[in-house]
Amino acid sequence: MFERGDRPARQLSHPDHELLQRVHCNRQSSWTRACMVAQKAWRCENPVTVVEWDLLRIRFRDGASLPARKLVAAGVSHRNTRKVTLARYLLLTGAGRSKICTGEVSEMPTADARVALVERAEVAPADLPTYDHVAQSRGAGRMPNVFKALANNPAVMDKVAAVGEYMRFQSKLDPQLRELAILTTAQEIRCIYEWTAHYTIAEKLGVPAKLLNSIGTPSIELEPAPLGAELRFARLVARGEEVDDTTFAAVKNHLGSEGVIELIGLVGYYGLLARFLNTLRVPLDQGTEAKPFVLPHRDVSN
Repeated sequence: MFERGDRPARQLSHPDHELLQRVHCNRQSSWTRACMVAQKAWRCENPVTVVEWDLLRIRFRDGASLPARKLVAAGVSHRNTRKVTLARYLLLTGAGRSKICTGEVSEMPTADARVALVERAEVAPADLPTYDHVAQSRGAGRMPNVFKALANNPAVMDKVAAVGEYMRFQSKLDPQLRELAILTTAQEIRCIYEWTAHYTIAEKLGVPAKLLNSIGTPSIELEPAPLGAELRFARLVARGEEVDDTTFAAVKNHLGSEGVIELIGLVGYYGLLARFLNTLRVPLDQGTEAKPFVLPHRDVSN
């Protein structure tokens, strides 16, 4: 379980001993440090810094995410939101630099889609106006692969695309917030198609590299209000977790009730689209190069 010569400084308590047996470190000092940080996280001791989180995160490998049910249950009533957030991330996403983090994107579809990618010439005449509208609304009249797949059911494509057209082009949300929320959703669901497309859009909108490189991490959720709270909100909704009252209040205070509904709708729509993409194994559009996720694979079974 351990590399030769690697031993924790002391026996860990609670389930973290079992969990950290999967840690691989190149040096004993790094291993010891990772254990210490994990113990801090488990006990919610102050402070667990973002630097420490990054240290532990890169000490895990191969996408071996860690179960954190007991930590989550124990931390629900904890009053220090920052410590709980960091602690949860340490154990939920402390998998480190897997192939996905180092640029070897293994979560993109590698085979043909499971359904036909319907070209315009194959569309029934009655459905051509819908097909053409979707293609034109998405830019330059080129039909993205995701909607080519949905065109197997023109009625579904029409309704899904209509919601997407509002969320993408008519939403009242700040464009940079919109793209960061979409990327947060895409990463949580592990949709490389959606992640790649909107990473490029975010760059064109001028989203700072610092934010793009920290999507889904504690550091971005500790950004000054309202951004940090809004992205925490988006992540929790994408994961199907309860949004705590503090986060909800912060988002509502900035966006209002109308904006809260819009943000939930945005995450919901792109979550829906991501599930179509992943389940149907829709490949990236021609000429598109996959972008690596910021965080390694999350074990959704935990």
